[in-house]
Amino acid sequence: MAHDRRGDPGRRLMINITWEIAVDGDTFEVSSKARDIINFERHFGVASTALAARKTRDADGNVELDSSHIRQEWLLYLAWSAAKRTGRFGGDFEAFLDALDEFPTIKAQEPAVPTNAGA
Repeated sequence: MAHDRRGDPGRRLMINITWEIAVDGDTFEVSSKARDIINFERHFGVASTALAARKTRDADGNVELDSSHIRQEWLLYLAWSAAKRTGRFGGDFEAFLDALDEFPTIKAQEPAVPTNAGA
């Protein structure tokens, strides 16, 4: 029998993001779902956990979150995939980039790899 991980937040690998997107004067919200995550992984050849900020420690031992490894293109691709899947944008990724009025805003996020207070 497979282990049920739904009750164990330390095992969640899915990242759910709600985006506020402004395209050609129209502003709307969409949420990334499993299909968008799989599209991302297949397109870029990386696991969605690459979108999680990495924990590091500064010289004093304080925990810091480092997101410098996260490419802006990855975030925009996820936003585009959600907009396309929901019918809010019909063009390809390049057309989406051209049509953006501003960088999409992340309204809510569930981390791919949850942070642990004592880690």
